[in-house]
Amino acid sequence: MEEKRFLVINEMKDGCGDSDVHDFEQLEAANRYASMIWDHLTERERKNRIVKVWLVTLEDLADWAIDEDGVIDWCAYEQLRNADGGFDSGKAGA
Repeated sequence: MEEKRFLVINEMKDGCGDSDVHDFEQLEAANRYASMIWDHLTERERKNRIVKVWLVTLEDLADWAIDEDGVIDWCAYEQLRNADGGFDSGKAGA
């Protein structure tokens, strides 16, 4: 079985400013967390933010994402993949 994680990324639409990234082993948990973030944003905040669940695999990680003890930093990605069935605020009526 391929090792993978689902990342919830909450960021500004223009790419400037703060962003928040959390990793989850299960899509359902990632979707719940992303939905909770979206539900707690004000209407004004929703106009300026994107909350989305992405898929990341071992081959998507940066070379330095795995330390000498084998601990993986799943947020150290070089590329992301669309997570089929993942929450996407762009499709949530933003």
